[in-house]
Parts: sequence; structure tokens; C-alpha cells
Amino acid sequence: METATFAAGCFWGVEEAFRTLPGVKQTRVGYTGGTVENPFYEMVCGGRTSPEQEKAVRETIERLPEERAYTQPIATQVVPAVTFYPAEEYHQQYFAKRGLVGCHV
Repeated sequence: METATFAAGCFWGVEEAFRTLPGVKQTRVGYTGGTVENPFYEMVCGGRTSPEQEKAVRETIERLPEERAYTQPIATQVVPAVTFYPAEEYHQQYFAKRGLVGCHV
């Protein structure tokens, strides 16, 4: 099993999209980057990746425009992972706990 970290603005929708993918065993939302240790939701709301994962992600990002998968350019950045701080428990599987399907992600 491998671990991957995906950073996005709204982690609830991203988590739900990944949580329901075949092969995904666990999701955990939280915070990464920045300069504050142990950040919390109210503060932020106003590890390393193996070379094989990075290569696969970069190849996918390069291939998507050729496949015309999206109408806008891909803006995703691939950077080394930094310290990850899990979000508060009430954020974990937020949509599933409330019987919601997800959002626009």
C-alpha cells in the first residue's frame, strides 16, 4: 500500500471523491504547508512521496491536455510533501457523517 497527499482548498469534497474510489483504503483530511505547528480549522480557513508516484502524477498531468480531458489548463503543482496535521475529528468524512453526497469536486 502507498500513501499520497493531495492538497486542495475544500478538503471535504476532495476527501469524499477519493474516499469512494475503488482501491482507496483510508482518507484523512488535514493541513499541510504553512509555518504554524498544529494548525486548526478556524486558523487556516480565513513525509515525502516516492519517486515512482511523482513520475506517475507528472505523466498524467502532461497527458491530460493531449486527451482534451479539461477545457482549462491544469494548474496542479507537484511538490514534496511536508508535515501533515490531521484536521479536527468533526471534519473527517464530513459529508458521509451528514448523509450528503458531496459537492462540486
